[in-house]
Amino acid sequence: MGPDHARGDIASFPLLWAWLQELQPDGSTEDAQKRLEDKLNAILANQLRRSGFFDKDDVIDCRHDVYMLLERKLREPLEFSVDSVRCDPAHRVQLDAIEAEVMHLLRAEPFAIIVCHADFEASSTFCASLHDIEDGGEIVTCSSLPCMQERLVAIRLAYGALRHEEEAFLELSPAGHITWLYYARVKAICHESFAIRMGFLTSAARKIVLKHSFKERKERDLTRLADLPPWREPGRRDSGQDVALLAAKRAIKRLPKDLLAQLRQRYIEGRAWSEIAQLRGVTEVKVRKDDSRLMEKLAEAFVAGVPEAPKGALPRVVKWLKEMLPQILERE
Repeated sequence: MGPDHARGDIASFPLLWAWLQELQPDGSTEDAQKRLEDKLNAILANQLRRSGFFDKDDVIDCRHDVYMLLERKLREPLEFSVDSVRCDPAHRVQLDAIEAEVMHLLRAEPFAIIVCHADFEASSTFCASLHDIEDGGEIVTCSSLPCMQERLVAIRLAYGALRHEEEAFLELSPAGHITWLYYARVKAICHESFAIRMGFLTSAARKIVLKHSFKERKERDLTRLADLPPWREPGRRDSGQDVALLAAKRAIKRLPKDLLAQLRQRYIEGRAWSEIAQLRGVTEVKVRKDDSRLMEKLAEAFVAGVPEAPKGALPRVVKWLKEMLPQILERE
């Protein structure tokens, strides 16, 4: 990648630096870049240390890859591919069973939701409607949407059509005779604050560390599950994913927002317990106890559902949950 001074230098990534700096324009550019680099270095070092890899070159390489990834994303058009679920019109779709696709609206500009399904026929046209997940209120409707040869239907929306953190479900129907309806679920994240943008950078850093540290094990989430007890049926898969991992996702998604926020702060952003306690306005002891109780309750739910679970399974499940949390939370 070249000499150290050229690797991981944010000045070499103008789109990324402008994107971060536009929400924090005051102060010296050199000082701001140094603060950003120090913060990212600490995050990367913490994640690398957990993975068993940690030296200067690892941090520099990962930082460079993070910058490259975000610079590329900022060049790309805002298009989000979502898989749709087919449903008989006579039966209402179970929206809770559809996982929301998170759309990071990095820039204040129009964007497109690209809906795909294997049954879409090229040259056919569709009608689409987008509804708020909470009250079912209509957000937007579109008609005469063409299906592309790749079995994709593009729905183009204005920035602001969805509020920050608003979840919506999409209903797609073929024009003319309706034999099937197609549904998808999306969640918008509007990057209108420096904190949200830094959170996105932190999430990207976590992904880069996983790729860097386990590049020879591309399916790390599945291979690491072998550490769990044999009663966990490690061979079972649901849509290509391990059933235990899917169960963990569903349980965690139902947690209160404050607990979800604490999990992200600790296991994604790598914040210290003292910093989390300050953000919550409580003592560090309480934060640690809350985390310990939460992990035990989640683990108990797993163990209670398996009568043949061996003694001592609970601590192992707690350890597994902590290892898997970054991947589970990043897919929110």
